[in-house]
Amino acid sequence: MAEGQIYKIHSDFYYVDDGNSFHECKIREVLKKQREKILVGDFVEFENNVIKNIIKRKNYIKRPSVANIDQIIIVSALKEPDLDLHQLNRYISLAKYFNIPTVLCFNKDDLKWDKHLSSSIKSISCQNRMSFSKNHVVC
Repeated sequence: MAEGQIYKIHSDFYYVDDGNSFHECKIREVLKKQREKILVGDFVEFENNVIKNIIKRKNYIKRPSVANIDQIIIVSALKEPDLDLHQLNRYISLAKYFNIPTVLCFNKDDLKWDKHLSSSIKSISCQNRMSFSKNHVVC
């Protein structure tokens, strides 16, 4: 039996990458009856293009439905549109709730870096135990 990771789901087809090749698989009827939901990112055992078993998940989030996340990168503009600190805090909180390491990436830095914005980002970083510098923020 081979192992792989789901990288795409379309209709009743599950696309699995086993590290060497890609497989278009169907789910075993027993798993359908158990109403076991398979997510993108799940590691599975499959044979003859039929998924036989779902390997235990490391983590998952419901929306978007993904599993076994190694890291979340939150990309946001500093200007045009203005940085929404409330939304940024929501994203960071979601990642923290599910114990997923987070990296913040800010673009449009060349437009105008204001000190008030810098202190706001530092405040969010401190609340979420993240390190901050003008160029990057890392958990």
